[in-house]
Amino acid sequence: MTTKKIKLLFLIHDLRGRGAERFLATLLTRFDRKKYHLGLFVYHDTFAMSVPADVETLSAHLKAEPASSGLLRKFIMFFVKVRVLAKALNAYQPDVVLSVAGTNIALMLARHFCQGRPKIILSEHTLPFIDNMHVGNQLERFFLNKAISTTVPRSEMVIVPSQGVSDHLSSNYGIPAQKIKVIPNPVDIEQIRKAAAAGPDFPFPRDGNFRIGFLGGFTREKNV
Repeated sequence: MTTKKIKLLFLIHDLRGRGAERFLATLLTRFDRKKYHLGLFVYHDTFAMSVPADVETLSAHLKAEPASSGLLRKFIMFFVKVRVLAKALNAYQPDVVLSVAGTNIALMLARHFCQGRPKIILSEHTLPFIDNMHVGNQLERFFLNKAISTTVPRSEMVIVPSQGVSDHLSSNYGIPAQKIKVIPNPVDIEQIRKAAAAGPDFPFPRDGNFRIGFLGGFTREKNV
């Protein structure tokens, strides 16, 4: 007797190689192929990271919008993203959809246009209420926070990497604590061990100096 595989679709903007994409890359290699059929939906065709050959990839083929786009343009493109995502969901017919980074609101709206009713799992790796404080347009900031508090609590689950993010979502957006699951970001221990054994590409000089290193993007939220 053959057990029906669960169709799991991951949703992310692109694969530019940032932390969220590396998080996703680890997940894609670890799911049991006997239990799951994996799919990946991206908005933009930016693939700086490889995708396993057995993962079905769907793309909206949209061009990335510059950060300087006006508010009206942003709203138009947001609803374009909702429309193309709903089309992809109807084509793929997933049982479960996992939003990886920055696609939570679009997914919750696109769900209403699905022929089926897939279970929705969202993930949040930042502190959105604090991030939105840096949005210059007050109207845009209002809509962002309102959209989060209206849509995200309707998902089946929200995955966060720490208790701090969990408390942030509950206190600022009214997301029930029982819907939030704290799961630390995964790491591929085997890959780390292989890389450590191979040695660094450029060894530091043995001059006795004490060095402090930083690994990550030089962006505002990293607070370097």
